[in-house]
Amino acid sequence: MSRYVAYPAYKDSGVEWLGDVPGHWTVERLNDIASIKQSNVDKKSLSNQDEVLLCNYVDVYYNSKITTNLNFMKATASEEEIKKFQLQRDDVIITKDSESPDDIGIAALVIENVESLLCGYHLAIIRDADKLINGGYLYYALSSRPSCHQFLLAAKGVTRFGLSHSNIKNIQLALPKIQEQQQIAHFLDDKTAHLDKLIGQKQQMIGLLHEKRMALITQAVTKGLDLTVPMKDSGVEWLGDVPEHWTVERLNDIASIKQSNVDKKSLANQDEVQLCNYVDVYYNSKITANLNFMKATASEDEIKKFQLQKNDVIITKDSESPDDIGIATLVTENIDNLLCGYHLAIIRDMDNLINGGYLYYALSSPPSSHQFLLAAKGVTRFGLSHNNIKNIQIALPKISEQQQIISYLDLETQKIDAMITTVKQAIVTLQEYRTALITAAVTGKIDVRGLTPADHTEG
Repeated sequence: MSRYVAYPAYKDSGVEWLGDVPGHWTVERLNDIASIKQSNVDKKSLSNQDEVLLCNYVDVYYNSKITTNLNFMKATASEEEIKKFQLQRDDVIITKDSESPDDIGIAALVIENVESLLCGYHLAIIRDADKLINGGYLYYALSSRPSCHQFLLAAKGVTRFGLSHSNIKNIQLALPKIQEQQQIAHFLDDKTAHLDKLIGQKQQMIGLLHEKRMALITQAVTKGLDLTVPMKDSGVEWLGDVPEHWTVERLNDIASIKQSNVDKKSLANQDEVQLCNYVDVYYNSKITANLNFMKATASEDEIKKFQLQKNDVIITKDSESPDDIGIATLVTENIDNLLCGYHLAIIRDMDNLINGGYLYYALSSPPSSHQFLLAAKGVTRFGLSHNNIKNIQIALPKISEQQQIISYLDLETQKIDAMITTVKQAIVTLQEYRTALITAAVTGKIDVRGLTPADHTEG
């Protein structure tokens, strides 16, 4: 950002996290320049109410701009709710409740009027009052590091965090006049669009690398490594042809399956343990001692039944989305007092019929994911029964060939994973630059007045 110039004169803002601001700017509380409405419109549908579209938490969390292209939930609302929480162009919406304080105060800008679109629960609408603040500038100001810092300090809770109306109204922003706000918003629109395009391209690259990884695994665990061997019909639609000397087995016939019921309790009369929980499995392909496991307690019976061992495979068995059912991870080492937690199932080799590493790759392949998806039952929450899991079918070579496949896949997936990590690091760098640029512009550390569109898109 060294190529941008500073303002000619600065003054102390009087706010620690804002620092110095341009001499002609002011510092304002959000309540003094905007109206704030915390929504209580839930996802209900009542026959005596009007149909509406709901802009919900995920719409804001995953989108910086709210447009007609988003797939909004259908619900109903009372006349009073429609009047109070109807969204308008240039409204800024923020997340006001979450399980993590880091997810509080995430902002999105409504860039067009969407018919019958209401702000949903867990969100707040912040709207310009008396033409004191431009919606685009407000969005960027609330997305800057000083605002995120204020939201983080204000978020109250233990297992769930939230912002009160008082928390939101006391957020402090650095504020130039409307015309200058519009210049800053226009500059940031151009610059962030360029950065977002670069980020999107790298995210596409990650998607292609994941597809390549999945294709590699699927080929190896359904066709083997030697493409010259005779093939046979597996008799299972989603497996297709498999090597003639392989078998197709139900999981229950080659492995033991235990569905955990160990929760996050801490009781004085029980032994202390570590818990491998849903997030540990969901975000890690390997379970190692380096992970930060939750501490809890368990009974002797639970410890005996759900103690994890090297080469165990763990899968997710419950989730809010059927796509997140059957996510697999491999325990790569013995870890003292580590138990399998709730919402998970342990699948363990029985009678040396299947190698844990091969089982992990087989259960991570699209044919297994397809079976998990078909088996997942639910409406707002989905789950697998013991019967669902035991009937999963996989193609199975002998142990020696399983080991060859593991060695091959370990090597090849490590190469792909290294490429994915490099691209992710590049995305983080771009996102950090994006945030730094927004912060510099809305706190007056750089003067973007008078810059041409060509200046906007350079660098």
